[in-house]
Amino acid sequence: MTPAEGTVHMFANGGAEISDDGSISVLSGSTWGGGGTVNWSASLQTQSFVRQEWAKSGLDLFTSMAFQQSLDRVCDYMGVSTDIEHNFSNNVLLEGARKLGYTAKTVPQNTGNQEHYCGYCTLGCASAVKQGPAVSFLADAARAGATFIEGYEVDKVLFDPRAPGKNKVAIGVRGTWRSRDANSMTHGEPLIKKKLVVKATKVIVSCGALQSPLLLLRSGIKNSNIGRNLHLHPVLIVGAVFNKETRPWEGGILTSLVSDFENTDGTGHGTKIEALTMLPSIFLPSFTWKDGLDFKLFAANLRSMSGFISLTRDRDSGMVYPDPVDGRCRIKYTPSSYDRKNMLEGVIASAKIAYVSGAKEIRTTCHSIPPFVRPKDPAGSVEEGINNAAFKAWIQQFQQGDPLPTWACSFASAHQMGTCRMGTSSWKSVVNPLGQVWGTEGLYVMDASVFPSASGVNPMVTNMAISDWTSRRLAELMKKEASSIGSPRL
Repeated sequence: MTPAEGTVHMFANGGAEISDDGSISVLSGSTWGGGGTVNWSASLQTQSFVRQEWAKSGLDLFTSMAFQQSLDRVCDYMGVSTDIEHNFSNNVLLEGARKLGYTAKTVPQNTGNQEHYCGYCTLGCASAVKQGPAVSFLADAARAGATFIEGYEVDKVLFDPRAPGKNKVAIGVRGTWRSRDANSMTHGEPLIKKKLVVKATKVIVSCGALQSPLLLLRSGIKNSNIGRNLHLHPVLIVGAVFNKETRPWEGGILTSLVSDFENTDGTGHGTKIEALTMLPSIFLPSFTWKDGLDFKLFAANLRSMSGFISLTRDRDSGMVYPDPVDGRCRIKYTPSSYDRKNMLEGVIASAKIAYVSGAKEIRTTCHSIPPFVRPKDPAGSVEEGINNAAFKAWIQQFQQGDPLPTWACSFASAHQMGTCRMGTSSWKSVVNPLGQVWGTEGLYVMDASVFPSASGVNPMVTNMAISDWTSRRLAELMKKEASSIGSPRL
């Protein structure tokens, strides 16, 4: 789709979910296939230090070979590979990191074991080369007999009022179905609107970290952890202008990263440096400006730019909750000073990479950091590299006070995790190690909301692997139940 259409039809709230205090904007996929339809193809497996952290909380699954098999299975299924032609921005990241001695690597892509030189996949993949859920898992589910209902919004999970015992027993869902409008479109006034109940012996909630907890709350689930533990991988953007045309909106969006700063505190929290989408409607509005002329001059240079993000594995979390008036999702989250300090390391390193790669101007999405304009270097001074006096002076101001105050920065996030987290006790979590909601029978959550904490990498593969593992356990359970009482209702 075009940017004007795509943001409205493929992202929650038109791509403009904002935290209560306005400190961070959240880009959340809300379309057929969810976030996997609009993400940037990055297919990174869960790292060892994160898996060990989750295992220490009692979730042995994450250090088991079974989980590794799930990670490998979903990657094989989507044809994840490193058969990649890097665009200008990703080549800058790789080569600039090499010049500075940083550790850089290629990011595997879920593109069916083939090259996919496309910078538009954040608005859906027109060629269907990116193997997101809409063209892989969901398509195979349809071939296996699954039924999908377009326009159905679930209000609540239904429970059997006659079920014995203390646990709620899920028996289906209730919601409202809206047909397409008179022009066969999905966003107009529907021709038909009906209440609809779907009965089932097992209910799997997979609405994402922003909406799954709200559905559980609407369904009467009592657990103080619901909606809490929200992690967002907050980012700050660095934009660099070069002396040549880069056409940054072309080519794979995120095909490289720098990992030197991913564990700055020794406990697994820090930042990665990655490239990002350079579509004008998404990239340019993130930046601050001093006046209209300043922004117009900056925007006019887009075809000569590269962009990078300092993507932070946040230690500190927020929460989601329903608006008291209309029930919509509200986000309570402010990037903490601890996480902003880690983020700053990635911002500085991104600027250094841009500088040694020849950038003539460097900006961030923080108003308190003035743009850096490369001075007219005398002959021979190129050997100085990042030791250039003007550049060093610009970097040194980052060490004074709080260089990334929330009031001055435009933080952003495209990853939502943890609001129905998995654990070994209902005191600290929402679902058990099998994904089943505590205090219920037949009710499961399978999406990124079950993450015990932030994944630290783009969460798609981790999300799919957890769902692969829990769904296989559920399938085994249903087979046992079917053998003892006959075929279950589906």
